[in-house]
Amino acid sequence: MRPRLTLLITTVVVALCLGRGTPARAQEAVPYPVWWSPSLELESLDKIDERLKRNLWPGDDGFRLFVGIGNNRTTVIAHSCADIRRYEKEGSGAIDSPDIYLWLTVYRECVPIERLRDARPARSSHVRNFVLDAGALDYLPAMVTLSPSCDWWCRLYAANERRIPLSKFEDGRLLKARPISDYQLEVETELDIIQIEILARADFNGDGWEDLFMKTDTKSKEGRWGDDTTFMATRESPDDVLWVLDADRFLCRKYKCAAHYDKPPALR
Repeated sequence: MRPRLTLLITTVVVALCLGRGTPARAQEAVPYPVWWSPSLELESLDKIDERLKRNLWPGDDGFRLFVGIGNNRTTVIAHSCADIRRYEKEGSGAIDSPDIYLWLTVYRECVPIERLRDARPARSSHVRNFVLDAGALDYLPAMVTLSPSCDWWCRLYAANERRIPLSKFEDGRLLKARPISDYQLEVETELDIIQIEILARADFNGDGWEDLFMKTDTKSKEGRWGDDTTFMATRESPDDVLWVLDADRFLCRKYKCAAHYDKPPALR
């Protein structure tokens, strides 16, 4: 009986030692969960498809779409993001509409929700505690400001590559920063009003690091020009300036940036 008792005691001691070590290892392995903005009105990641089936505007008449080409072209009415995407498939990508706001609506209302399909918990993060307060100007990438000028996009691209923050890029032109919440900020410059929002925090590209999925909306204070876009941003350490991923997609095609802007990769 004594050997069996000794074996039992040894087993219990080993189990207790392993038990003491498990919480620490488990804590290290816990990923950063996916977070998204309340403005997306998404209940859970399991309900993305359900969210996309919701009417874009309750009580509206929907978008009139022309689906297909030539004799196969038909006219349909789409009420939701899911409707629009379904008709795109039925028309083999050939879809048009007399409503000039169709694609603007798709980009603003559908794409951000669809993008969350790629969201995964992250193993590591340098952006989890980043919030859009007045101090964020020293860490936001210059590319949160948009422009109708191809030359200015070259400047923004170069600033992104050099990790030049918004506060330095717009030095002397910044007038006011008004935090709306931890994930929403309005910035005023001499020329523009810029509204910035963090739409989600997650690993979007599968590298294990947490990214910020952000939206920026710029409107000129004079004239009618305005534009908005979404982008991914991350950084190499908690104190670094954020930089935009795949920033070359914002450059104008067939436009050659000046050499002193740090020539971007060739555009295809």
